[in-house]
Parts: sequence; C-alpha cells; structure tokens
Amino acid sequence: MHKLYEYAVNAENKIKVSEETVNNVFVGTGVSDDKIISICKEVFEKSDRCLLGFDGNYCVEWKTIIPAITAAAEKEGIKVRTIHINRVFRDKDFIREYKRPNIEYDPSLGWENQDGLIQDIMDMDAVAALKNELAEFKAKKGEKELVIVYAPGACVKELIDAYDYTFYFDMTKDPIMWNLWDNTLIPFGFDEPDPNYYWKELYYVDFHLIDNQKWFMLDNMDFYVEAVNPDELTLITKKAYSTIINSVLDYPIKQVKIFMPGAWGAYRFKQLWDVPGLSNSAWNTIASPKLDMIIDIGKKQIRLPSVNLLQHGDRFVGKYWDAEVPKWWPLLVALDDGYFEDPDVPMERTAMPQHNHPSTEYVRRTFNEQFGRYETYYIVEAYENAATVMGFKDDANLDEWQEKCFKAAENKDYIPDWRNYVKVWETAPGDLFLIPPGTTHGHGGRQMVLEMDTNVNTTTCEYSFFMHDFGRNTWDDNTKTMTAKPSNIQARHGFNIDRARRESWVKDHLRARPSVIKWTPDYFIEQFSSLPEMPFHIERITFREKAEYSTEGKYLHAITLEIGQNITIRSKSDPSKETTIDFLQAANIPADFGEYELINNHEGQCRVMLIRMKKG
Repeated sequence: MHKLYEYAVNAENKIKVSEETVNNVFVGTGVSDDKIISICKEVFEKSDRCLLGFDGNYCVEWKTIIPAITAAAEKEGIKVRTIHINRVFRDKDFIREYKRPNIEYDPSLGWENQDGLIQDIMDMDAVAALKNELAEFKAKKGEKELVIVYAPGACVKELIDAYDYTFYFDMTKDPIMWNLWDNTLIPFGFDEPDPNYYWKELYYVDFHLIDNQKWFMLDNMDFYVEAVNPDELTLITKKAYSTIINSVLDYPIKQVKIFMPGAWGAYRFKQLWDVPGLSNSAWNTIASPKLDMIIDIGKKQIRLPSVNLLQHGDRFVGKYWDAEVPKWWPLLVALDDGYFEDPDVPMERTAMPQHNHPSTEYVRRTFNEQFGRYETYYIVEAYENAATVMGFKDDANLDEWQEKCFKAAENKDYIPDWRNYVKVWETAPGDLFLIPPGTTHGHGGRQMVLEMDTNVNTTTCEYSFFMHDFGRNTWDDNTKTMTAKPSNIQARHGFNIDRARRESWVKDHLRARPSVIKWTPDYFIEQFSSLPEMPFHIERITFREKAEYSTEGKYLHAITLEIGQNITIRSKSDPSKETTIDFLQAANIPADFGEYELINNHEGQCRVMLIRMKKG
C-alpha cells in the first residue's frame, strides 16, 4: 500500500491583506463555533428558527464537527436539530447503477462523469419535501431552535435558498486519498464506510459530483470553512475568502510538496530533505493541482486546496486555457528520485515500468478526460550508470515484444530479455527528453529526474499504461517492504497508442537541445527544441545575481530552482509581491503576474527550469 508524505518547509505564501480581512478569519474550532453561534443569535433577533446549511467535501469529520457545534449551542440555551442530507439520496442500488457505466466502461479504467451533479443521485421529490419542511420550521414560533442540514449536497441549488446562511466545509485532496486507501471513506448515501467502495467510483464519478458542487458553493456560500483537522477548524466569511484567494493570485504561489514511495523509489531525498517516516521516494510532486497551499496573512495561517485557485482560472492559467478547458490546471512538476548508494543495483529495481501515455484525442475519446499526458524528463543529477529508457532498438522485433508483453501481463511475469527490445540511454545532467504520447519510456534510475508535464485533469488521475514491470512486487508502506501485489498492466491500451519509436528517431527528435533566445551580460534564457504536438515550451534561465522574465499576461509559468540555494521571485511593477524558493522547490507564477525578477540570495550561479504552454 502506498502512502503520501508531506513536506511544508518554506511553503508559506505570505500575502498582505487588510486588518478587516484578517479579523474575518476565525482560527480554531472553538472560535469558529462561537462565530456560528453569534450568527444564530443575530437570526434569532428576527426569527425563532435559524436554518444553516453545512455543505462540504468528502471526508469532512461531521461526527466530530456536528457534536461540537451542538454542544456550543446548547451551552447558550439553543436547542439544536440536525438533519443528514443522506435522507434525500436515492437508495444504494440506484447510486450503484448510476455509477456502473462509468466504472465498468473499461476493465482497468473508466469514463469520466465530467458534468455529473449530486442532484443526479438525489430523489428530487424528497429534496422538495425537505425544502417545505425547512420552510415550516422557519415559520414556527416558540423556543429558539437551530436547524442544521449537513454533509455533501446539503446546499444544492434546489435547497440553498432555504437557509439563513450556508457554509462550505472544505477538505484537501490528500486526506481523501488516505481515507480511500484505508477504506474509511464514507460515500454518498452511506452513514458508514462502504467496505466495497472502489477507487474508480471516486476518480471517475464522485470527485466530479463533489467538485461541481464545490464550484457552485464557492460562488454562492456565505462562509468557507477549512476542515482538514476537525479540532482546528478555520471559518472565513465569503468576502474575506474572496479577498484572500484574489490576493494569493497577486503573488508567485508555492505549495506543500508530497512524497510517495514506490517500487523504484530511491534515496537522494534523505540527503536533501528530512521527511519523517518516508522510506524511499519514487515521486516528489512539487507543483500540481492536487497539492495544498499554506496562506500566511500575518497573524493567521490558512491551508487551502490549490485547486480552489481555478475559481479565477482566467487570472491563474490565463484567459485562453480558462476558456478552452475550464477548471483545468495545465502544468505539473515532479521529481523522480533515482539515487542508490550501490551503483550496481539492477535496473529491475531502480527503473520505472516500460510504459507510455495517451494523447488528448485518445483520452477524450476513450475516457472522457480533459487533456492528454505530455511529459518531459530533465536530468538534474546523474550518478554512476545513470539511464533512461526511451523508444525501441532499431533492430528490435516489435511484434515479438508485443506478444511477450501480452503474455507476461496475464501473470505479471518478468521478461528476461527486455533489453533486447527497449533502448536504454546513458544520461548526464542537463539532458532533456521529450516524451510525446505513445512513446515507450521510463526513468531508469541512478539519476534525479525533473518531470515537467501536463495534467490530465484536476482529480489526481493520470494515465501511465504499463506494458512491462519486471514481474516485481510493489512497495508496501505498512511493512516497508516490496511485498505488495504487482502493478496493474494496461498492455492493451499501451499498444493501442504505441508509436513504435525507434532509437534513431528518438535521437533525432526527442533528445531536445537548447537554443539561446535572449542573452544579456547578467543572464540568458534558453528554449529547448520541441515537437508540434507538444503543447508546452521548456525553458532555462541562468544568472548569477538577477534575471528578468514575463508571463506576458497570458502564460502560467511553473518554475523550479535547479541550481542554487535560494532565490526570490519578485514582481517588477510591485516589488512587495514576492516569494522565495529553495533548491528543487517550485513556484507557480499566475498568468496575469506580468514582468518579474529572479534574484539570487546567495553566492554562485543560479539556474531555473520553466514550463509554460505554447498557446495563450
């Protein structure tokens, strides 16, 4: 079983907001509950009933939150009535049948329910009856009573007007994934975890129902509640929340990194970062929609899902992509650790599976996804025997290779002569491999790879079609051993899209080379060669003291410090809008940020890697 490990050093986004905004952020469960009670008391000045709608994300701890608010209300002499929104959901058989076409569409994968709404699995007659019941409660006279309707879907469009005030209790992606893996996630229509809940339900259906309701609530709520830790709630008025989100977009944005161990995970991270509990690192995601943001507003800190920035996608990703693919975060940056103290550890341990990724056309047609997976490998560090798998040998019999992969996939076996087919390239720092869809490839180990890629969607999903994974077991993070079940092999999809790219073609087209596009005595900017099908540019900026660049008001930039200790990224028009990043840390520079400076805070040379979309 995999787990995620977070690293939040230098992850704070320090922004300046007014004292009024700060005062409308209520940190701590007790403080938040007191604010809710004060809101009720204001309602009670005009009515004997206060109706509150508590909508929220998956995995919010209602069993802790609701009793705490109830106790606070009863302490003030307020009677509390609670209604779980489950009462208006259709039965479990209906919900199961609703999801079935999406999760059974493909043996290994599924079909995205992009436009799905929570109302799809509600009994709308029951919703109407609940709305009438709430109206009747509101009209009653007598003792003061607080009525709370809670859980995901409590404030759907058909109900939201029934409440005096509405709240959105938000959760970041990581805890949802932890609940999924630990079988503690409580899905729609259930009061307890469903032991038969399937990961496809979350990825292909429930994430969309949740997210589409979330976008509705962010526009229509009265209060936002950060609810990652039920004992440390943070309540924010809608006005303050809107101010904070828009203010964050005035700055370069850092995120909380996550590390994930795996079958090819290695150990350079131990020399660079102190990540308690992490035994090896296969992936270290440093810029992505699934990561969190820590927002420091001076006296208080808030932790928000980064994906919330897409409420203002025109500012963040730029007007072009916000219109072309709404609510999409185009760029991802990650590190693949490949350091082993022993230089002779075999590639069967150090290498990723031989795999490929699909194009936008393929994922839209095959899975109803938003965008394809277009990747690059940039070699930050190379150790003895550094290697990258890319393409096939010129003389390889690919019909034979495909037959062996299909046979091995049945039992997840090892193909002993795999090196006779795929091409293994020796690598050095500064090498850049372009990985367009349909290119068989894999990080071979013995190197630190900076991946600069596109995201398929914002629900954490991506498509890597494994054709061969050495027949090995995967990593079990509970026992810290390679004893988990072997990886799923998607040879059918993999060979459906494989372009059979040979080593000579890879050499001429996928081993990208840099060209200087701007030179000054202080810094220079290089742009790597590309292919028409690759939707982004990879650029490199080298400087000793300072460099300058611009988003041109239309390109999201994701920047990683590749060489250097620490730099400042600062707006030229307003130098107060700045942040710092450390070695191998990333920052997202919003499309409308404009002209900015990169400033070296130490001695020596600095170099940053940058990814941006070509269109804007």
